[in-house]
Amino acid sequence: MKAESIRCRNLVASAAAVVNAGSQLIQLKEESGSTNKRPAQTGTTSGPSFDLGPLAKDDKMDVSLNGTKLGTGHIILLELQRVGPGGYNIPVEWWPDDLAAIMYATSLGLLVVEAAGNGHPSTLQGVSLDAAMFDTADVGFPSGWRNPLDRRHVDSGAIIVGAGVPPVGTSRVDRSRMAYSNWGRCVDVQGWGDEVVTTGYGCKQGGVDEDRWYIQDFGGTSAASAMVAGTLACVQGYRRRTRGLLLDSRRARALLRATGSRQKADGSQFPLSQHIGPRPNLRKMLKKKIKRPRFHRRGRARR
Repeated sequence: MKAESIRCRNLVASAAAVVNAGSQLIQLKEESGSTNKRPAQTGTTSGPSFDLGPLAKDDKMDVSLNGTKLGTGHIILLELQRVGPGGYNIPVEWWPDDLAAIMYATSLGLLVVEAAGNGHPSTLQGVSLDAAMFDTADVGFPSGWRNPLDRRHVDSGAIIVGAGVPPVGTSRVDRSRMAYSNWGRCVDVQGWGDEVVTTGYGCKQGGVDEDRWYIQDFGGTSAASAMVAGTLACVQGYRRRTRGLLLDSRRARALLRATGSRQKADGSQFPLSQHIGPRPNLRKMLKKKIKRPRFHRRGRARR
Protein backbone atom coordinates (compact mmCIF):
# COMPACT_ATOMS: atom_id res chain seq x y z
CA MET A 1 0.00 0.00 0.00
CA LYS A 2 1.34 3.39 -0.97
CA ALA A 3 1.73 5.85 1.89
CA GLU A 4 -0.22 8.65 0.27
CA SER A 5 -2.97 11.07 1.20
CA ILE A 6 -5.15 12.96 -1.27
CA ARG A 7 -8.33 15.02 -1.20
CA CYS A 8 -9.06 14.93 -4.91
CA ARG A 9 -12.69 14.93 -6.01
CA ASN A 10 -11.93 14.52 -9.72
CA LEU A 11 -11.24 10.78 -9.66
CA VAL A 12 -13.35 8.29 -11.54
CA ALA A 13 -13.37 4.49 -11.34
CA SER A 14 -11.16 3.84 -14.34
CA ALA A 15 -7.74 2.62 -15.37
CA ALA A 16 -6.60 6.23 -15.01
CA ALA A 17 -7.31 6.09 -11.28
CA VAL A 18 -5.05 3.06 -11.01
CA VAL A 19 -2.29 4.91 -12.85
CA ASN A 20 -2.66 7.88 -10.50
CA ALA A 21 -2.45 5.66 -7.43
CA GLY A 22 0.81 4.14 -8.65
CA SER A 23 4.23 5.48 -7.87
CA GLN A 24 5.32 8.65 -9.65
CA LEU A 25 8.80 7.52 -10.63
CA ILE A 26 11.54 9.52 -12.27
CA GLN A 27 14.55 7.76 -13.70
CA LEU A 28 17.59 9.95 -13.14
CA LYS A 29 20.09 9.61 -15.97
CA GLU A 30 23.70 10.70 -16.03
CA GLU A 31 23.34 12.63 -19.26
CA SER A 32 20.33 13.93 -21.11
CA GLY A 33 19.34 11.43 -23.78
CA SER A 34 21.71 8.77 -22.49
CA THR A 35 20.57 5.18 -22.88
CA ASN A 36 22.77 4.02 -20.03
CA LYS A 37 20.76 3.30 -16.92
CA ARG A 38 23.88 3.40 -14.75
CA PRO A 39 27.15 5.32 -15.00
CA ALA A 40 30.36 3.58 -15.91
CA GLN A 41 31.87 2.61 -12.57
CA THR A 42 34.25 -0.14 -11.60
CA GLY A 43 32.92 -3.01 -9.52
CA THR A 44 29.57 -4.75 -9.82
CA THR A 45 27.45 -7.08 -7.80
CA SER A 46 25.82 -10.33 -8.77
CA GLY A 47 23.45 -10.37 -5.83
CA PRO A 48 19.97 -11.87 -5.86
CA SER A 49 16.67 -10.34 -6.84
CA PHE A 50 14.40 -9.52 -3.92
CA ASP A 51 10.66 -9.79 -3.64
CA LEU A 52 9.68 -6.98 -1.29
CA GLY A 53 7.49 -9.03 0.98
CA PRO A 54 3.86 -10.09 1.13
CA LEU A 55 2.40 -6.90 -0.29
CA ALA A 56 -1.22 -6.57 -1.33
CA LYS A 57 -2.10 -8.46 -4.49
CA ASP A 58 -1.98 -5.40 -6.75
CA ASP A 59 0.88 -3.73 -4.90
CA LYS A 60 3.65 -6.27 -5.37
CA MET A 61 7.05 -5.01 -6.40
CA ASP A 62 10.16 -6.92 -7.38
CA VAL A 63 13.50 -5.14 -7.14
CA SER A 64 16.47 -6.66 -8.95
CA LEU A 65 19.92 -5.42 -8.00
CA ASN A 66 21.76 -7.85 -10.27
CA GLY A 67 24.72 -6.14 -11.89
CA THR A 68 24.28 -2.94 -9.91
CA LYS A 69 27.40 -0.78 -10.07
CA LEU A 70 29.00 -0.16 -6.71
CA GLY A 71 29.34 3.36 -5.32
CA THR A 72 26.99 5.08 -7.78
CA GLY A 73 25.07 6.92 -5.05
CA HIS A 74 21.77 6.23 -6.80
CA ILE A 75 18.50 6.43 -4.89
CA ILE A 76 15.74 3.90 -4.20
CA LEU A 77 12.47 5.44 -3.02
CA LEU A 78 10.10 3.19 -1.06
CA GLU A 79 6.75 5.00 -0.97
CA LEU A 80 5.25 1.94 0.65
CA GLN A 81 3.70 1.02 3.97
CA ARG A 82 2.08 -2.12 5.30
CA VAL A 83 -0.33 -2.92 8.11
CA GLY A 84 1.57 -4.24 11.12
CA PRO A 85 0.90 -4.69 14.85
CA GLY A 86 -2.12 -2.84 16.19
CA GLY A 87 -3.44 -2.30 12.68
CA TYR A 88 -0.99 0.56 12.05
CA ASN A 89 0.65 1.25 8.70
CA ILE A 90 4.41 1.09 9.35
CA PRO A 91 7.70 1.05 7.40
CA VAL A 92 8.18 -2.07 5.29
CA GLU A 93 11.60 -2.83 6.78
CA TRP A 94 9.84 -4.32 9.82
CA TRP A 95 9.31 -7.47 7.70
CA PRO A 96 12.48 -9.60 7.44
CA ASP A 97 12.48 -10.13 3.68
CA ASP A 98 12.10 -6.40 3.06
CA LEU A 99 14.81 -5.70 5.62
CA ALA A 100 17.20 -8.06 3.83
CA ALA A 101 16.57 -6.30 0.50
CA ILE A 102 17.07 -2.84 2.00
CA MET A 103 20.25 -3.83 3.83
CA TYR A 104 21.63 -5.35 0.64
CA ALA A 105 20.89 -2.17 -1.29
CA THR A 106 22.53 0.10 1.29
CA SER A 107 25.56 -2.21 1.42
CA LEU A 108 26.08 -1.40 -2.27
CA GLY A 109 26.23 2.32 -1.51
CA LEU A 110 22.69 2.98 -2.73
CA LEU A 111 20.52 5.49 -0.86
CA VAL A 112 17.23 4.00 0.32
CA VAL A 113 14.53 6.51 1.29
CA GLU A 114 11.61 4.91 3.13
CA ALA A 115 8.22 6.23 4.25
CA ALA A 116 7.56 6.12 8.01
CA GLY A 117 3.91 5.22 7.39
CA ASN A 118 0.57 6.95 7.87
CA GLY A 119 -0.55 5.45 11.15
CA HIS A 120 -3.94 3.80 11.64
CA PRO A 121 -6.21 3.77 8.56
CA SER A 122 -9.37 4.12 10.68
CA THR A 123 -8.39 6.76 13.23
CA LEU A 124 -5.93 8.59 10.93
CA GLN A 125 -3.58 8.89 13.90
CA GLY A 126 0.12 8.10 13.84
CA VAL A 127 1.91 5.81 16.27
CA SER A 128 5.27 5.79 18.00
CA LEU A 129 7.58 3.38 16.18
CA ASP A 130 9.36 3.00 19.53
CA ALA A 131 6.29 1.20 20.95
CA ALA A 132 6.95 -2.19 22.56
CA MET A 133 4.40 -3.94 20.34
CA PHE A 134 6.82 -3.73 17.42
CA ASP A 135 9.36 -5.84 19.32
CA THR A 136 7.17 -8.94 18.97
CA ALA A 137 7.83 -11.02 15.87
CA ASP A 138 4.94 -11.80 13.55
CA VAL A 139 3.88 -15.32 12.64
CA GLY A 140 6.43 -16.90 10.31
CA PHE A 141 9.30 -14.56 11.18
CA PRO A 142 12.68 -16.29 11.67
CA SER A 143 13.66 -17.13 15.25
CA GLY A 144 16.57 -14.67 15.30
CA TRP A 145 14.50 -11.69 14.15
CA ARG A 146 14.99 -8.42 16.03
CA ASN A 147 12.91 -5.28 15.57
CA PRO A 148 14.75 -3.09 12.99
CA LEU A 149 12.76 -0.01 14.02
CA ASP A 150 14.97 -0.10 17.11
CA ARG A 151 18.36 0.58 15.57
CA ARG A 152 20.13 -0.64 18.68
CA HIS A 153 19.28 -4.14 17.40
CA VAL A 154 19.79 -3.79 13.66
CA ASP A 155 20.14 -0.83 11.31
CA SER A 156 18.94 -1.20 7.73
CA GLY A 157 20.78 1.96 6.66
CA ALA A 158 17.58 3.40 5.18
CA ILE A 159 16.53 7.03 5.61
CA ILE A 160 13.07 6.96 7.22
CA VAL A 161 10.85 9.97 6.51
CA GLY A 162 7.94 11.33 8.53
CA ALA A 163 5.36 13.91 7.47
CA GLY A 164 5.52 17.47 8.75
CA VAL A 165 3.10 20.38 8.48
CA PRO A 166 3.89 22.49 5.38
CA PRO A 167 4.45 26.26 5.54
CA VAL A 168 1.39 26.99 3.39
CA GLY A 169 -2.29 26.05 3.24
CA THR A 170 -2.83 25.40 6.94
CA SER A 171 -3.20 27.10 10.31
CA ARG A 172 -1.00 24.47 11.95
CA VAL A 173 2.57 25.23 13.06
CA ASP A 174 5.10 24.79 10.27
CA ARG A 175 7.37 21.72 10.66
CA SER A 176 5.26 20.18 13.42
CA ARG A 177 4.08 16.58 13.04
CA MET A 178 1.09 15.82 10.86
CA ALA A 179 -1.50 13.93 12.94
CA TYR A 180 -1.37 10.79 10.78
CA SER A 181 2.43 10.57 10.62
CA ASN A 182 4.26 7.92 12.60
CA TRP A 183 7.16 9.11 14.73
CA GLY A 184 10.06 7.73 16.73
CA ARG A 185 13.82 7.55 17.16
CA CYS A 186 14.26 5.79 13.83
CA VAL A 187 12.59 8.62 11.88
CA ASP A 188 15.44 10.66 10.43
CA VAL A 189 13.83 13.57 8.65
CA GLN A 190 10.51 15.07 7.59
CA GLY A 191 9.04 16.30 4.33
CA TRP A 192 5.83 18.16 3.52
CA GLY A 193 2.85 16.05 4.55
CA ASP A 194 0.30 18.06 2.56
CA GLU A 195 -0.07 20.76 -0.11
CA VAL A 196 2.42 19.05 -2.43
CA VAL A 197 1.97 19.85 -6.13
CA THR A 198 2.76 16.86 -8.32
CA THR A 199 1.60 15.03 -11.43
CA GLY A 200 -1.58 13.01 -11.77
CA TYR A 201 -5.22 13.04 -10.62
CA GLY A 202 -6.17 16.23 -12.50
CA CYS A 203 -7.61 18.02 -9.44
CA LYS A 204 -5.76 21.25 -10.17
CA GLN A 205 -7.00 21.95 -13.67
CA GLY A 206 -8.98 18.93 -14.95
CA GLY A 207 -9.34 18.21 -18.64
CA VAL A 208 -9.20 15.00 -20.66
CA ASP A 209 -5.46 14.96 -21.35
CA GLU A 210 -3.94 12.84 -18.59
CA ASP A 211 -0.46 13.99 -19.58
CA ARG A 212 -1.39 17.44 -18.31
CA TRP A 213 -2.94 16.38 -15.02
CA TYR A 214 -1.67 17.84 -11.75
CA ILE A 215 -2.77 17.78 -8.12
CA GLN A 216 -2.11 20.60 -5.66
CA ASP A 217 -2.68 18.86 -2.31
CA PHE A 218 -0.94 15.51 -2.48
CA GLY A 219 0.28 14.36 0.94
CA GLY A 220 1.16 11.52 3.27
CA THR A 221 4.54 10.13 4.19
CA SER A 222 4.61 9.05 0.54
CA ALA A 223 4.79 12.70 -0.56
CA ALA A 224 7.22 13.52 2.24
CA SER A 225 9.63 10.72 1.33
CA ALA A 226 9.52 11.68 -2.35
CA MET A 227 10.44 15.25 -1.41
CA VAL A 228 13.43 14.02 0.59
CA ALA A 229 14.52 11.71 -2.24
CA GLY A 230 14.39 14.68 -4.64
CA THR A 231 16.52 16.75 -2.27
CA LEU A 232 19.11 13.98 -2.08
CA ALA A 233 19.11 13.68 -5.89
CA CYS A 234 20.00 17.38 -6.08
CA VAL A 235 22.85 16.88 -3.62
CA GLN A 236 24.19 13.82 -5.43
CA GLY A 237 24.03 15.59 -8.79
CA TYR A 238 25.89 18.59 -7.40
CA ARG A 239 28.54 16.42 -5.78
CA ARG A 240 28.99 14.40 -8.94
CA ARG A 241 29.38 17.56 -11.02
CA THR A 242 31.91 19.05 -8.59
CA ARG A 243 33.69 15.70 -8.11
CA GLY A 244 32.73 15.58 -4.47
CA LEU A 245 32.31 12.45 -2.40
CA LEU A 246 28.98 10.82 -3.23
CA LEU A 247 26.77 10.08 -0.26
CA ASP A 248 25.79 6.63 0.86
CA SER A 249 22.66 6.13 2.96
CA ARG A 250 24.35 6.60 6.31
CA ARG A 251 26.26 9.73 5.27
CA ALA A 252 23.06 11.10 3.74
CA ARG A 253 21.15 10.36 6.93
CA ALA A 254 23.75 12.15 9.05
CA LEU A 255 23.82 15.14 6.68
CA LEU A 256 20.03 15.49 6.72
CA ARG A 257 19.92 15.41 10.51
CA ALA A 258 22.82 17.86 10.90
CA THR A 259 21.73 20.54 8.44
CA GLY A 260 17.93 20.46 8.43
CA SER A 261 15.48 23.02 9.80
CA ARG A 262 14.41 21.83 13.22
CA GLN A 263 11.07 20.24 13.96
CA LYS A 264 8.61 22.41 15.87
CA ALA A 265 5.97 21.61 18.46
CA ASP A 266 2.30 22.50 18.00
CA GLY A 267 0.75 22.60 21.45
CA SER A 268 0.54 19.64 23.79
CA GLN A 269 -0.96 17.39 21.12
CA PHE A 270 2.10 17.50 18.87
CA PRO A 271 5.17 17.86 21.14
CA LEU A 272 8.80 17.64 20.07
CA SER A 273 9.01 14.29 21.82
CA GLN A 274 7.01 12.90 18.88
CA HIS A 275 10.16 12.94 16.79
CA ILE A 276 9.95 13.20 13.00
CA GLY A 277 13.24 15.03 12.54
CA PRO A 278 14.16 18.23 10.73
CA ARG A 279 13.08 19.36 7.27
CA PRO A 280 15.92 19.24 4.70
CA ASN A 281 17.75 22.50 4.00
CA LEU A 282 19.22 22.04 0.55
CA ARG A 283 21.39 25.15 0.68
CA LYS A 284 23.10 23.99 3.87
CA MET A 285 23.45 20.46 2.54
CA LEU A 286 25.30 21.70 -0.54
CA LYS A 287 27.66 23.82 1.55
CA LYS A 288 28.47 21.10 4.06
CA LYS A 289 31.81 19.41 3.50
CA ILE A 290 31.83 15.63 3.77
CA LYS A 291 35.04 14.12 4.99
CA ARG A 292 36.40 11.19 3.04
CA PRO A 293 37.10 8.10 5.13
CA ARG A 294 40.73 7.67 6.08
CA PHE A 295 42.39 4.38 5.29
CA HIS A 296 44.82 2.22 7.23
CA ARG A 297 47.72 0.75 5.33
CA ARG A 298 45.80 -2.46 4.78
CA GLY A 299 43.03 -0.51 3.09
CA ARG A 300 40.42 -0.56 5.82
CA ALA A 301 38.41 2.60 6.19
CA ARG A 302 38.56 4.60 9.39
CA ARG A 303 35.68 7.00 9.89
